[in-house]
Amino acid sequence: MRQPQHLYQEALRCLGEGEQLRALGLFERALAEGLQEPQRTLCSSYVGLLRALQRGQLRHGLQLCQEALGRLPHQGVLYLNLAKLKLRAGDRAGAIQAAREGMRHEPLEELQAFLQALGSRKPPVFPSLPRSHPLNKYVGLLLSRLGLR
Repeated sequence: MRQPQHLYQEALRCLGEGEQLRALGLFERALAEGLQEPQRTLCSSYVGLLRALQRGQLRHGLQLCQEALGRLPHQGVLYLNLAKLKLRAGDRAGAIQAAREGMRHEPLEELQAFLQALGSRKPPVFPSLPRSHPLNKYVGLLLSRLGLR
């Protein structure tokens, strides 16, 4: 029988190689066999992420990620896991907010890549008009193409 720390490391390796289901099983075993802090909290966040992605347990996954973040609020990877789940839940603004908050605590390349992949919208040219107004839409496109925005 492997020690919980070894299970945790193996789970991280599997996750990095895209073997999410196998990683989930290893993370769950590591938790069950008494993984110690701070890896226990990190592991809990990964379990939440993977349960949501692999088993569709989105609400439970969000809860686990948020609880983990409450215990280790300066770990960027916890913000990344939460941001991924918020995006999966359809909360794009919440995902961006979580990723930006993570960048303030621990600027990880993964968080930066996540934010870049989401993209961000520039403010409307005419803030007093709705974003969908033709003036905002077409003047914004024109300024972008001219490189002025």
